Amino acid sequence: MDDLRELVAYARTRLDQGSRLFLATIVQAKGSTYRGVGARMMLEEGGGTFGTISGGCLEGDLAERVAQAASFPFLVHYDLSEEDVWSLGVGCNGTIEVLVEEVRPELIAFLALPEERRRGARAVDVRSGEWEMLEEAPARPLFQGDTFVDVVEPAPMVYVFGAGHDAIPLVALLQQVGFAVTVVDSRPLFLSQDRFPGATFLRLEAGDPSFAAEEGAFAIVMQHHKERDERWLRRILELPFRYVGCLGPRDRTRDILSRIGHDPDDPRLFYPVGLDVGAELPEAVAVSIVAECLAVRNGREGGFLRRRAGPIHG
Repeated sequence: MDDLRELVAYARTRLDQGSRLFLATIVQAKGSTYRGVGARMMLEEGGGTFGTISGGCLEGDLAERVAQAASFPFLVHYDLSEEDVWSLGVGCNGTIEVLVEEVRPELIAFLALPEERRRGARAVDVRSGEWEMLEEAPARPLFQGDTFVDVVEPAPMVYVFGAGHDAIPLVALLQQVGFAVTVVDSRPLFLSQDRFPGATFLRLEAGDPSFAAEEGAFAIVMQHHKERDERWLRRILELPFRYVGCLGPRDRTRDILSRIGHDPDDPRLFYPVGLDVGAELPEAVAVSIVAECLAVRNGREGGFLRRRAGPIHG
């Protein structure tokens, strides 16, 4: 997941205030690293930083390099397998290449494409810093020779059907980890920025046939009303959702699926929604649901990392 929206907002504010900014992007990563290719952060000429590419291990060193640099862009190689990197003892057993380039208006315009729900890609010459837009964006960023293909894409959309009290921590947490959220409900008083800061809203009656969704989006049905859940599931399952999570007991959802004549083993369906962490309070249930959404998006099963034989990332 990405923190691109926050980085763009920060950059706009600081540039308006007259600051000189630099973008640091991981263009290559091998072995075990904190973040992967495409991870970004901002640095200021005076030493300030925003965002992270390493969890705190490299940011200070990058800030010093920016302060000392005679020209931009430049590439930095970090070998995290060294036992005592910069006297920090990182020992992550991986290597990364970081591109640092000055932030100009055209770069902000590229990074802001996801605000319009658009994908985009640029080919950057890491020696000269010159770059051009590509007509087609590859599935992921890549580094070949002296060219880095940088990719931006909209945050995956989650439609939350139901604006009750327990949706408040769920919507907040989904946004914090990089999802975009649309809350769908028929009650206008429940659809407000006071309750759901940063979310968008659709005021619709349950099962409204005009409802349409982005392809590959996520849906979480939590109306707390069996008839409304049935109406929404009937409509949702006609659309190209990647994930459909249903709050409530398994038998309840199976009964709804039987009533609407839908296959209960549809691989898009997750019911009861969430990972099995023993959650009860709304905040804990939100953690459980969001963790499951992340697992699905990243192609993981959501088990204990200590049981994973391969790398944590990638």
